Amino acid sequence: MLTNHHQQSDSGFSIIEALVAITVLLLAFAGPLTIVARGLNTALLAQENVTAFFLAQEGIELVLERRDSHVLDNLDDNNKKMKNGAPVDAPAFWQWRPSECGGAPTNASKACGLDVAGNVADCSSNMDNCDIWKHSGLPHWRIVSSSETTKYNRIINIDMTNDSAHITSTVTWDSFLGSKDFTAETYIYNVYGHLPI
Repeated sequence: MLTNHHQQSDSGFSIIEALVAITVLLLAFAGPLTIVARGLNTALLAQENVTAFFLAQEGIELVLERRDSHVLDNLDDNNKKMKNGAPVDAPAFWQWRPSECGGAPTNASKACGLDVAGNVADCSSNMDNCDIWKHSGLPHWRIVSSSETTKYNRIINIDMTNDSAHITSTVTWDSFLGSKDFTAETYIYNVYGHLPI
């Protein structure tokens, strides 16, 4: 008599097989998720750097605008002199530096803040005076406090001589990578002192 012994096979997965499958799936997803996370961090850092660059550049342009406005407001076009009678190339030309930034050219430079709305702040004793605030109206970025603070702080230094000024505009902020800063600098010269008569 022949008996047919048929072993019954288990259909399904054992717990070990299930854990191995889950581990393989997790490893397959971990790589792309890491790449995406790094990409998002890089994009955020790039956004912060671009914002800081434009805020630093704006600081330089605010100083240039202040210098040019001083000349336009005080230049006597008829005889190519300042309205007070001084020649354009006289040291009095450099009187446009705000007192918060050091004032007269003979004074040492002080850390100061400027914004598009014409606000000026002395930052040498309290760096918080130069925090950048976001306003709902135009212009959006100012140094005057509002309801919405930003992570940025801008310090402007104007070091002057008789015929030139060295301007630095430094923006600092706290990033997810720690404290960051960006500095823009330029030199400006008394180009108005050589006007033809």
